[in-house]
Amino acid sequence: MKIVARNFKISSAVYDYVAKKIGRLETHFGAKDISVTLTVEKNVSVAQALARTKKTKSMIKVKESGEDIYSAVDKLYAVLKEKIGRVKSRRIRKTSSRQPVPFPRGEEFHRIQVLTISRKEAMAKLDKTGFRFYLYIDKETGIFSVIYKKEDGVVGIIHPVFE
Repeated sequence: MKIVARNFKISSAVYDYVAKKIGRLETHFGAKDISVTLTVEKNVSVAQALARTKKTKSMIKVKESGEDIYSAVDKLYAVLKEKIGRVKSRRIRKTSSRQPVPFPRGEEFHRIQVLTISRKEAMAKLDKTGFRFYLYIDKETGIFSVIYKKEDGVVGIIHPVFE
């Protein structure tokens, strides 16, 4: 962390306060390369920070002012914490959306090889597997199809239509 003072000489108390307060962002919120600039202009204290997040390497710039340097640093900390939290939550949402959704209990997951076969062969596979439907590519038409058997024994075929 880098702390710079402009237009005034920084005291050790102010330096320690800023280092402690803004240092929390590095340890708890994943910020790095934080640069804080403190300025006093006509009875207004301004605290400005430039920070980078560890994972996404996003640059965040914040500028806050207050009656004294301590209130400006407190405001700066609050806004910087919120912005880093938003960047971090965006990253978490993106990575969590890539994870596969687990199947609920009681459901099974089967992988089958989709074969290019005739309707008669698909019917034989349907009887052999014991499932209520079977996926295949029809040898004659080249269309992905589903053959199914109803409870009353009637067999049907589904051909998808792409519009």
